[in-house]
Amino acid sequence: MSAATRALALSALFATAACVPPYRAPRLDEPHAVVKLRRSYLSKAGTSLHEDLRIDDHRAFEAGVRAGDVDAPRIDALLVHPRAGTFSFSSQFSHVENRFVTESYSVQVPYTVNSYGTCGYGRSSYGCSQTTTQYRTEYRTRQVWKDVVIDDGTCHLRLRFAPSPNGIYLLEYQYLEPRECRLTCFEQRPKPDGTFENTPCAVPPAE
Repeated sequence: MSAATRALALSALFATAACVPPYRAPRLDEPHAVVKLRRSYLSKAGTSLHEDLRIDDHRAFEAGVRAGDVDAPRIDALLVHPRAGTFSFSSQFSHVENRFVTESYSVQVPYTVNSYGTCGYGRSSYGCSQTTTQYRTEYRTRQVWKDVVIDDGTCHLRLRFAPSPNGIYLLEYQYLEPRECRLTCFEQRPKPDGTFENTPCAVPPAE
């Protein structure tokens, strides 16, 4: 299967994700914090990897790469609003197969309706009938060949913390195997030698 075909199938799989509203990141001249998203995968499967980060159910980051390109850890940074939020990260390994599947479709079926009434006026009136064509929707199924995205390994975790203005944070995601992963948060305080001191993120009080 060509790379273009795989890309189209994966686009169809994640089409519903387009309904997720985007996260409006703050501008540099607005109060903000920096969150670094580091991902490492200790195992992999399939041919493609899809990643998704949401903040309070708004998409803040999304990426799709070949599964063979995740041998080394990958990191991206984004600006976030300095307030408490729920950070949810998910990853999915997958591949595409061409399968014979059942799909539903609808058709408009015509039918006739006879109506009876009076035609003409006064003494010239008489009984008459009229035939009209109307349509009803019928749902049917058929067997077709389609590209189907097969899940080879999914994991999803979330955590909640409250970034501070001008703070720097590291979200560390580790994928071990399907449905087994870790998501940890560290606040990074710069040290004189240019490195960072990592301390666990403070958990905000429950709302």
